[in-house]
Amino acid sequence: MTATTRPGSPLDRLDRRVTTLLADHGLTALRIALGIVFLWFGALKFFPGMSPAEDLAARTIDVLTFGIVPPEIALPRVGYLRLPEYSGDTDLNGPSMERLPS
Repeated sequence: MTATTRPGSPLDRLDRRVTTLLADHGLTALRIALGIVFLWFGALKFFPGMSPAEDLAARTIDVLTFGIVPPEIALPRVGYLRLPEYSGDTDLNGPSMERLPS
């Protein structure tokens, strides 16, 4: 059995308003929400011990560099290199490395 509302009821009007709002602005709201999540996780890389993915990233860096680069050195740099992704300042090859005007 499915739940239905009577046409014209307050719940039906609310449902139509929410549906219209999400149809018009849902993609933008989704982009903003994902941007906040990515920015939050990216910012946590700069604070040791705060990121839930820090241990995974540290172990991955250790394996990929054969233990040459310690995670304490590599993690802040990985966070820094990923920041342009959050600002949209990237191309298909990675972060933009253009020289800043002097």
